[in-house]
Amino acid sequence: MTLLGQAAPGRVSFAFTERAGGVSEGIYASLNLGDRVGDDPSAVAENRARALDAIGASACADALVNPYQVHGDEIVFVRGNGPEDVAAARVRALAGADAVVVTAPDVPALICCADCVPVIVFCD
Repeated sequence: MTLLGQAAPGRVSFAFTERAGGVSEGIYASLNLGDRVGDDPSAVAENRARALDAIGASACADALVNPYQVHGDEIVFVRGNGPEDVAAARVRALAGADAVVVTAPDVPALICCADCVPVIVFCD
C-alpha cells in the first residue's frame, strides 16, 4: 500500500492510496475502500482498517465518517468526537454530501475519488 501525505506530524495526516495492499478480490482487487460498489463488506472493512493503520489512525476507526458523494453542495461538519457527534455526522454524510469538515480530534474522514479532485485544507 502506498500512502502519500502528512500535513502536521502528530496532528493531521492524510493519504492518497493506490489499489495495492488490500484484500478485495476480482474486479475490486485489492484495496477497494468504497462500500457502495458491490464489494464484500468485510473486505472493505479490512481495507479501511489497513489504510487507517497505515496513517496511525487505527484507534479512531469507530469514528470514521464516509459520505455518500452526490456531486452536490452539502457539507458535513464534525465538531465533536463523542459517539453522538460521530453518529449524527454519519447520518448527514450518508444522506449525501461532498465535503467533510472535521474540527474534532480523532475523527477520520474518507473521501473516495474517481472523477473529482480531492481538496484537503489544514489550518493550524
